[in-house]
Amino acid sequence: MTDFRSRLPRRLALRLLALSCLSLALGACGGGPQCVVDTHCRIDQRCVDQRCVPLGPLDAGLVDGSADGAPTDGSPGDTGPRDSGPIDSGPTPTGQVLALSDQVNFGAGPVARTVVTAAFQEVPADSPCTQRTIGGCILTECPDTTPPVMDGGTGDAGTDAGTPMDAGSDAGPPPPIANAGVIVVVAGGPTATLAPAADGTYPPFSAASVLWADGSASVNFRAFGTTPGVPRFMQALPAPTSVQLDTPDLSSGTATLMRLSGVDVGWTGTTNGVVAVNLNQTAPVPSTASTNLRCDFDGATAGGMLPAIALQSFEPGSATLSVFSLSQGTAGGTDPWVVTLVAMASGALPTGLAAIAPVTLE
Repeated sequence: MTDFRSRLPRRLALRLLALSCLSLALGACGGGPQCVVDTHCRIDQRCVDQRCVPLGPLDAGLVDGSADGAPTDGSPGDTGPRDSGPIDSGPTPTGQVLALSDQVNFGAGPVARTVVTAAFQEVPADSPCTQRTIGGCILTECPDTTPPVMDGGTGDAGTDAGTPMDAGSDAGPPPPIANAGVIVVVAGGPTATLAPAADGTYPPFSAASVLWADGSASVNFRAFGTTPGVPRFMQALPAPTSVQLDTPDLSSGTATLMRLSGVDVGWTGTTNGVVAVNLNQTAPVPSTASTNLRCDFDGATAGGMLPAIALQSFEPGSATLSVFSLSQGTAGGTDPWVVTLVAMASGALPTGLAAIAPVTLE
């Protein structure tokens, strides 16, 4: 019998093709990039050289799974012995429902967009990445996991191994992975509805409209639940609103940032929740190494700083800077599941373009 844990990463990866074709997020499929920052990928992936690749834990990217910004699920997730007894409580099953809604300009004028995704994992995948909290920010470093090239030598490897042996009768399709049933997100605009596919994963919802009009709205998440599976839940978050990034000046489309002195970040406007500033650097293909820094600042403030001690973990060269407004929380009544809920809006530049731009680190 095939072990469920061995199937999970592959089954989640099957949704990559559908997500990469979301024209509202990054443009049409074809020669365009799949992603610019980690939030353009599934929450169990990261953006490496404009491609979405598996990451492992749900929370290792831009959107952290905790309400207070502290990293969670950065390890296989074993909670240790329960009540000092001999029975281990095992890994914590996790999930995330993310609603992105805003009006952004990627060069062809403002476009209203909504993208809602959901994913659940009973067994968090092992991750080679490490996380550190530095100056209130979360630094995630992922090593290169590209398999080494096998050297076949100059001679022939010998005789053919022959016809592969049949492992026996087909066991049929695997059972669907755990899910929360139908999920509905409502915030005053059109209703976003997610329904699990036959395999238990959620095709994303997308629309050329916004879910909420301003920060006075509440973003209501409701899941009808399944048994066995993720219990039903209902939770509301205050809607985030876009802020305008003023510093560093990216009006020319790029900027040079000094790693050794820290980077001041300033914006106009306020938002519910936090303003999340994300700096991401990926190694050239075929390497999968990456470094990501996320700093959350109170949405009622006007700026903050990316600490120099964290920036020194980056290599000199190119990186991507992005700014988002985030409102996040944890659904109640889902024990033993920990389900993170996130409402998000992209920041904007003074030019009106989305606050996502390449930068040079020196």
